[in-house]
Amino acid sequence: MAGNIIPAIATTNAVVAGLIVMHAIQLLAKPGVPPKKAFLGQVPHRPLGAYHQEAPNESCAVCRDAYITLKVDPTRCTLGEFVKEVAGEWLKGGLEDEEEEFEFSVLEGGRILADPDDEDNHPRTLADLGVDQGKMLTIMDEEEKYRPIHFCLCAL
Repeated sequence: MAGNIIPAIATTNAVVAGLIVMHAIQLLAKPGVPPKKAFLGQVPHRPLGAYHQEAPNESCAVCRDAYITLKVDPTRCTLGEFVKEVAGEWLKGGLEDEEEEFEFSVLEGGRILADPDDEDNHPRTLADLGVDQGKMLTIMDEEEKYRPIHFCLCAL
């Protein structure tokens, strides 16, 4: 059994390298056309398959979320300032109707830091809440009319 491992690895590497070359030729031959994605199938008489990549799915959590980089000092910015000045003002710019208001919650990971009914954490700084650079604050619309928005905290 152990003697079959090396040839199996070499064969797999050769097949994958061949797929990569075929993909590169396809990209070079038709520069404006989106290429097909190739994969290895399990059917012996047709080992290679291909498909066109689909557009993002609107109901998919990964495809529909928006990510925004936010330069902030977590030791000086309070959660209330983030809610009012960053999230509130930024979200207001994306509304069709300026008088339209909506309620949203602020989450970090699985923790709810603020929601429309709970403003206890507003005077606390982000650092006090355990939100440092490299973490994300997520804005979730209470009515789920708008997509979740993730603010990625980074250094000033």
